Amino acid sequence: MKKLFSIVLVLISPLIITAQKGFSFGFDITLQHTGYTSWTNRKPFNQIFIKPGFGIHIEYYLTEWFGLESGLGINLYTQERSQFRNNFTYFSIPVLIKFNTPLQDKTTNELKSWKPAAFIGLNNALLLRAVHHSTNEKESINRFTEKYHYDIIGGIGIKIRIRDNLFLDNYIIASLGNPVNTKEHNSVYGTIINMNFGIKSSLSYSVSKPSI
Repeated sequence: MKKLFSIVLVLISPLIITAQKGFSFGFDITLQHTGYTSWTNRKPFNQIFIKPGFGIHIEYYLTEWFGLESGLGINLYTQERSQFRNNFTYFSIPVLIKFNTPLQDKTTNELKSWKPAAFIGLNNALLLRAVHHSTNEKESINRFTEKYHYDIIGGIGIKIRIRDNLFLDNYIIASLGNPVNTKEHNSVYGTIINMNFGIKSSLSYSVSKPSI
């Protein structure tokens, strides 16, 4: 984990130092349906569970049209069948490419109140806790669960300008990953894929000109 933190800091340090007119920071709230499915036999595990996620982020605007974002967060997932429920807690480090349209109207030079936005990237997930719940027992299932995996994640939505440098981003998001991948577990259920759908809201303060 320390090595991964070091890599992230090395990658984002130049962005923070050089981001004189293209740097923003803020916090995120995510609500998503966590749907675990056996990739091998195509059987879904759980009913609909809406689980929260929380985090902080920094974003560097390379141009008016796109930028890079990373951060730190906590995400919760649930896997269920009629006989049991498994709860997972992850520490996440997203690395995203952000797409925007210019906020400033090129013909009138006025600032728009909102603009389309989208992102795609990887959500690096480090396992903090995995717990199995059944009728008569509660036990750790860390041994069945990958200590690290990544989700491919993307979203589309709008960026709303609250004030000149204060923005609210709202996205519809989807992600795909493989958090459970051990021989012991796969012999019973096959390869497990988590397919998540939900919404993400981010409140950001931009240390840049308002036209970004």
